[in-house]
Amino acid sequence: MKYALLILALVLTVTACQTMGQRTVTTQGDIPKTRTSGNPLADCTNTTTRRVVELANDARDDEGLNELYCDRALARVAQRHAQDMCDHNYLSHTSRDGRTMVDRVDEAGIDYMALGENVAMGQRTPERVHTGWMDSEYHRANILNDMFSRLGVGYVECGGQPYWVQVFAN
Repeated sequence: MKYALLILALVLTVTACQTMGQRTVTTQGDIPKTRTSGNPLADCTNTTTRRVVELANDARDDEGLNELYCDRALARVAQRHAQDMCDHNYLSHTSRDGRTMVDRVDEAGIDYMALGENVAMGQRTPERVHTGWMDSEYHRANILNDMFSRLGVGYVECGGQPYWVQVFAN
């Protein structure tokens, strides 16, 4: 049923370029926002991914938007996708086995009404990947999407080639 509703009411934006990609999936209509409390960075898994969330929150603060909260389950999904891209030498929202962001999040049992994903490779620091995403209209749109309240970040250093994944949800 979840798939049927998602497919029937899907708004999909897909944009990709050589070293970065962005994808957003939302259901139409009013999107209830997940409210969390406490420190938004409390569930960040390491200093590198924490910095990515801090930079996203700084950008959102500049626009008067609520902070994103680190989400460990989304971070596991993002980390696995970053590792898969490293292991199989590709950059895409679709895994080599055909799984999409929606498939990966559903397999993890994560509830959502809206999802977004940014991927990148090659940027050596959180600041550089964040700047690249913010300089791209579609990546920026994910970071500044007021529907999103949770963020999981994946990062893999892959033989000198960093892979980055942001997975957003509400």
